[in-house]
Parts: sequence; C-alpha cells; structure tokens
Amino acid sequence: SFSNKRREELSLLLNAGVSITAASVAALFSSLPKGRGDEFNNKIAKIIAMKCNIILESENDFKLVLKSISHTIGKGTRREITELLKRASTAKKTMKQKSHNEENATPNVPVPSVVADANSSESKQDESLIEMNSDQNIKFTSNASQKIEDALRWYSQLLDDLKNQVSIKRFDLDGGENTAKDPVDDDFHGIVSKRLKKSLNSEEVVAALSTCDTEDALASVETSIDLFQWDGMSCWNIDVTENAHKWFQKHKKKNRALCERVIRRLTLLSTGRWPYVLCKRLKSKSTSCSLYETKVDGASRIIWEVALSFSPRRSSTDQSYCEQVIRVWDIVLDHDNLSRAIEQVIERIEKSHLRGQECALYSEIDTSKSEMIHLEDNVGKLKIPRVFPMRQQVISCTESGTSNPSGKAQHFHPASDDPRQFTLLKFYELNAGAVKMLLDGQDDNTDLPFTPGPKEHEIIHFQSKPQRSILLMGRSGTGKTTCLVFRMWAQYASYLDDSKGPQPNQLFVTKNDVLRREVQRSFKNMGMAWRRRSEEFKNNGNSITKSSKNQDVKLPEFLTSSEWLDILDAELPGERFFTDHERESRNENRKLKDSVSTGVETWLSGGIESEKRLSSHHRQEMTFSVFRKLWRKIRSGTTSQMDSVLVWKEIKSFIKGSVLALQIGNEDRLNPHNRFLSLEEYLSLPRKQSRTDETQRRQVYQLFCNYEKIKKDGGYFDECDLVYNIAGRVTALDQVYFEKLRSRDCMGLLPIDSLFVDEVQDFTQAELFILAKLCRDPNNLFLAGDTAQSIAIGVDFRFTDVRQIFYNNF
Repeated sequence: SFSNKRREELSLLLNAGVSITAASVAALFSSLPKGRGDEFNNKIAKIIAMKCNIILESENDFKLVLKSISHTIGKGTRREITELLKRASTAKKTMKQKSHNEENATPNVPVPSVVADANSSESKQDESLIEMNSDQNIKFTSNASQKIEDALRWYSQLLDDLKNQVSIKRFDLDGGENTAKDPVDDDFHGIVSKRLKKSLNSEEVVAALSTCDTEDALASVETSIDLFQWDGMSCWNIDVTENAHKWFQKHKKKNRALCERVIRRLTLLSTGRWPYVLCKRLKSKSTSCSLYETKVDGASRIIWEVALSFSPRRSSTDQSYCEQVIRVWDIVLDHDNLSRAIEQVIERIEKSHLRGQECALYSEIDTSKSEMIHLEDNVGKLKIPRVFPMRQQVISCTESGTSNPSGKAQHFHPASDDPRQFTLLKFYELNAGAVKMLLDGQDDNTDLPFTPGPKEHEIIHFQSKPQRSILLMGRSGTGKTTCLVFRMWAQYASYLDDSKGPQPNQLFVTKNDVLRREVQRSFKNMGMAWRRRSEEFKNNGNSITKSSKNQDVKLPEFLTSSEWLDILDAELPGERFFTDHERESRNENRKLKDSVSTGVETWLSGGIESEKRLSSHHRQEMTFSVFRKLWRKIRSGTTSQMDSVLVWKEIKSFIKGSVLALQIGNEDRLNPHNRFLSLEEYLSLPRKQSRTDETQRRQVYQLFCNYEKIKKDGGYFDECDLVYNIAGRVTALDQVYFEKLRSRDCMGLLPIDSLFVDEVQDFTQAELFILAKLCRDPNNLFLAGDTAQSIAIGVDFRFTDVRQIFYNNF
C-alpha cells in the first residue's frame, strides 16, 4: 500500500512511460484500497492506460489484471484497461504467429514477450509492431526493463537516504514531545516537490491564471502553489461552513491528495482571478445568493458563494464593517449522480438563507459607500472584494415590517436549514494556520476557531473606562462561552505578541468537567492555529516559548470548582480542611466522573454509587444523594412535609452558602455555632431573595439543625464547610502575600490577574465572593451564565445577588 504523501511520486514514475509486466499491474491494484470511486486508483489506471506499456508474459495475465481492477477502479477506467489488454492480446497472437514463421527460417533466435503500448490505439501502430524483427524486440524489452530498474533503484535509494538523515519531532500545545510515525513523509514530499517545480508567488499565480483557458493549464498552475503560503496569496477571505469543515475532517486521512487539491483550488479563487475554467455560475431560485461551482476532478465539485460577512479585522469599537468573501458551503463527492448531489446542496443553501430572513437579528448595510461586485460582469479581470459599513439591528416584536432608508440594505445571516433548530450558522476563516490544521491527520477532534459575529466581536474586545467586570447573560446557544473563550485568548495572544511586563495569570472555572474540557480544547485549537501561523514560536512542554526573548509563556488554568477549592486548601496559609489522604481520595474519585453529572445522575436514579467508592476511615462528603438517603432521619421528630430539594436549596444557598453566612469580620467566626446564619438572620432575609414565607423558614431551620447533628455524628462534611474554611483564610491575606507570590519564578494558581467563570448560575454567593477576593483586580472578571439552565442542585441564583456582592464588598 502507498501512503498519501508518496502517491504523487508513484504518479510521476508512471508518467515517465515505463514498461510494466501484467503481474506487476495486478499486484499494484491489489495493494490499493478497495473502492471504485477512489480518485487515486482511477488516476493511476488512466496514467497506465495512456502512458505505460504492459508486458504480457502468459495467457493468464489477462484474467489476472481484470480480477485485480474489478473492485478498485470505476467503469470508465476499467474499460480503458480492458481495451489495452485486448490490444496487447491481439498483438501477442500476431507476434506469436510471426515468430513461428521466423523460427522456421532462424530456429535458434529466441522470441521475447510482446509489449503493448497504451498509445497504439490505431491499426498502423499494430502493423509497425508486427514488422519489428526479433532483435529489435529484444532490444526494446531490455531497454524498458532497464528503465524500470533504474527508476526503482533511484526511488529506493532516495528513501533510504532520507530515513537515515531526517528526524522530525512534533510538539503538542498542552505539553509533551511526540515523534511522528513516519518521519520521512513530510521532508520527502517537500524535497521531491522542490526538485520538480518551483513554487509561484501571488503575482505569478495571478499572471498565470489570466492565460488559463484549459483544465490542463489550470492544473499546471495549481501544482505550482505552496499550500502553506496561504496568507501571502489571499486577496479574498474564504469562509467554510460546518459541512465543509466536516468534509475535511472525514477525508484528510483516507484521501489527503483530494483535500490538498481542494485547498489549491480555493487558493486560486482567493487571488481574485477567476477564469471560466475555474468557476461556473449555478442556477438558484433565490435572488439573494450568487452560487458557483469549481471543478476539482470528474466526480468532485466545490460549491461556493460570493457572500457578505462581518469583518473582524476591519472593524473597530466605533464602526463595524462587512466585506465580500468566498463562502464554501460544501464539497460534493458523488461518482454516480453528481448533478443531483449539487442540486441537494443548492436546496440546502436556499433553505438556510430563507430561515435566516425569519430571524429578528439583521445587519443594516450602507451600500452607498461602496458598489457591489457582480462576477459575471468582470470575467477575466481581477476582482477585489467590496467593503461596506454596517450596523446590527433587531426587529421589534411590534414591527410588521421594516423600511429601508435610502442607500441602506438589510442583510440576514444564514440560519440552520433544520426546522428543529433555531441557530445561526457558524463559519470558519481559512488562513495558513487553518490549512495546516485541516490537513493534519494527527488529531481527528481538532476544530477550527470560527469567526465571531458583530455582537460577539463587540463583547470580546469591550473595554470600559474605568475598567469594570463583565456579567454576560444569555440563553443556551447564544454564544456566551464563545465570547468567553475568544476574550480569554485575546488577552493571552496580546501578551504573546508584545510580552512587556509580567505575564497575566488567567484562570477559567466552571462546575461541569465536560464544559471545562471543551473550553480548554477550544483554547488549545486557537493556540494551534496561532502557532502554525507564527513559525518563530515553538512549543516547549506546557508552555509556549518565544524564541526571540527566551521567555516561557504559561498557559491559563482550566479547573472545575471542586479542583479549584482543593488547590486553594493546599496552597493557602492556615489550617487545612483536608488531610493529604482525603485530598488524594477526592482526586481519584474526581477522575471517574465530575461532581455535577454525578449528583444529577444519582439523584435521578436514587443511588449513591459514588459515595461507596470512598473509604470508611475518613470523612465523606454530604452530597444531595446522601441527603436524600438520610431525609427520613432528618425530618424524624417533626411534622414537616416539605420537599427535600427545597430544604437542600435553602441550606446550601442561604443558611450556609450566602456571603452573610461567611461571618466576614466576625471575631468569633471560629465558633462552630457561627458558621451559618442564625434563625433571626435567616428570617430577616428579603422575600425576593428566599421565596419561602416565615412559617416555611422556621420549618427549614429546624430541619437544618437536625441535618447538622446527623452530619457531625456520621462524620460527614459538605461543600459549604470547605468554602467557609477557605473564606476565613482568604480574608486574612494581605497584598504583601500576593506580591511575594508574584516575585517567584514559577507561577501557581495565585495571584489571579484575570478570572473567567462560565455557568456562573451554578455557584453559590460564598464561592463567588472567594473568586472575586482572590482576583488581583475585582474589576477584571468575566462571568457568563443563564438562570434557565442551572444544573447544580441546591443553588438558587440571581444575577442581582452577584451585583450586590460587588457593591457591598469591593
């Protein structure tokens, strides 16, 4: 079998017009992957049919070749190979008869095997072959064999030399050094490419495209492009949809050659020179979209559109701009019915545009400042993308329609064509880093960072004067986490670009371990795209090293709240809450499943499997599942009929989890009786804060007292006890302590310069107080959440409470 990167060299070898025995042809096709639609298989078959000579040595060779190609190439190429074999068989029989006649005259002269030329399709060529005498045949066959041997010897020697000399090491952003499986592939491909053809720059490509009038001429220009010089080639930005992104992820391993060819065609489109052989206009029912197709090969098409898209690189805090881009909707690959597959993609595009027009969010485009470009009016000329000032608007629910001011046009972002979904589409911008990620077959889960919209861009780069923390509220799917990750990366990248002063210590915290991993992966993907665009930076362990200044740039910390509290307990001065053995046990238990999903699943199932994993010789955590199990015992001796969920929420959110319950400033806070609200303090809480009445609160407090007694007797602790301990140690710290930490060579969790919290609705008031207290500047927090999707049982969250915490304490 052949690796993807060596297939091009095999094609070049066969294009030289060598002679191959039928047994070698059969062995070649037997080693290729099964699949009649495989582009490489059909390409090799066409080259053999057009350029090469097949040597028939026995009567079984014909059937042997037919059997090997039956499941590897398409009908058309199989027919060409069959015709070639028939001509070779006919020539063999003719030569055999002529050799028989010559044997009667010169019986001592041996007769060699017959060679069939793929180009000898006419009868004259067959006649010339018959007229050859035996000496000429021997000489011809000998020269062909020698040519094969010399080519294979050169090919094998080059591979051996590279294997002995080349050593490639790859680095991963999150640490570690990995050696590539085949260290020869990348360098071999590069060395051979440089020997064969010189890469063209952007001006030379544009000049060459102006004279392209055939597919062969276009292919010649295409192969002269350096795939990884994308940024210097682009006049047009190219955005790809989720479907196109998934296509690359699916095919980058099994058909890398096709992926590279798609990238090369997109590179040609990005120059702005679009000859008729490069693109073709498609018919569409929608007048708002201009669709085109670009041919990749006989069974592959790129479906794209000249579209308007928000431009982050041109926009500022004062004015937003949109520009024309090439939007790649899909890559169609269908050998059976290509036209039908293209029609289905067009239908999906039209549905996306129609659904986008139903959205209340639209952009107002000032078309009077620039003229729209029409591709069909400028064929053969260099096309420059137009830029328009824009302003995002929201249609009011009371508006029956919207009027367009003079020179203004409405632009709606495409939405999902699935009627069950109500989300706008995401697009990914192609650049040098993105191209390398798309063609990298090391990680199938690598995603490109998508292009933010106008509102997202505004939030990401928002700077208040004076600086203030950001509290971002939004429903599921509105882009809260996206804004958080991009803003986090923007701060991180600004230091990478201009590392003046100490590096800011960034921290991301959330309750859910799944969300934590996804955010960390998104941040890592942004780093990979940035690193691959900036060759002067290289990865070193768990840090990105800037070679020019030899400074280690530390990655942000991504933690769950449970991990964060454990680290604080271990690092902060003062009496620790956990013993070393308990902390070790919590780490082991945390690896099995995050605390939030465990709590939800065990509550639904009524089991306490996670608690059984804990050893009996140390304290166990009182989670809601344990609370439910002990509920009968807790309410015994009372007449209360209150629900266990409500009681747990009142205890965790108010009696023990509020800022008031931390007893900050109370000199006697170490007294066990002062680690929660008194009955009077609990009864005095505003009705908007705790929605229970006075009678219910008295019942809750009585149940709480029973709960505390059972918790103490059973050797339990709850998370509020841990938070109370840490809060006391945090408030005892002064600025001198943080300055000492800052002066250390290695940066730990503290001090925190920039804090990002996602799903903030799952945090108690006491936890948010500690987060803000540990941040060097409480005005440098980014909190995102939605009260409608809380997953933590027992947290009664209000965004008003967050504002109140900052107002009263900072």
